Amino acid sequence: PLGERAMVGKETREGAPCPLVPGSVPLRGKAAVKAPANAAGNTFPSKWGWRTFSNPARTDGLELRHWEKIGLQHEYAPSRFNKTAEVLKYTDDEYVMALASTEWSKQDTDQVMKLAQRFELNFILVADRWTGPPRKTEALKDRFYGVQRKLAELKGLAPGGADEHPESVLLSTPYNADWETQRKAAMQKGFSRSKQEDKHERDILEAAARIEEKQRKRKAEQKKKKSST
Repeated sequence: PLGERAMVGKETREGAPCPLVPGSVPLRGKAAVKAPANAAGNTFPSKWGWRTFSNPARTDGLELRHWEKIGLQHEYAPSRFNKTAEVLKYTDDEYVMALASTEWSKQDTDQVMKLAQRFELNFILVADRWTGPPRKTEALKDRFYGVQRKLAELKGLAPGGADEHPESVLLSTPYNADWETQRKAAMQKGFSRSKQEDKHERDILEAAARIEEKQRKRKAEQKKKKSST
């Protein structure tokens, strides 16, 4: 390129030898401005090595290899996304004291807790792997979050309850199985409507929007008349 030829000519005129292979000599001029600084703050070319690495999220000890800058020792970068669900545990005494239920046995409750932790609170998978008495997904979620809520209060993790800890969704917004059932039923009803029913509803909404617009205009005109008198 023209810029490189000009730079080579300038170096030759000044009597400096023009290297054929890049070395470890610090860069100068415009090239030094464009070159990123390495870990030591110099503008030497960065050195890379073919290194082994492991993912902390794996438990099988698998080691893979990739290119990595020499001198920059850090944990495998994507490992910061390895987030796991924190499920509160209970003892036998805590279960008898605060969690016992006539609708749920301890064995079924234990299974819900284990499946929820295993599948990262994905209750579609929890319901698919459920081996206890037939229960809906909403019932499994209701039992899990109810137990977690009671344990948080029992262990003193949120003293004062939802009033003093509104940021805690577990306490301030408890799971409502009845509302969830109604929401899914309404959604299913909306998906099963015919095109004629959709068109009829859109016509009603458009007519209501026109009526509201007329009312706003009428109120604006009345306000304008009052201000002029």
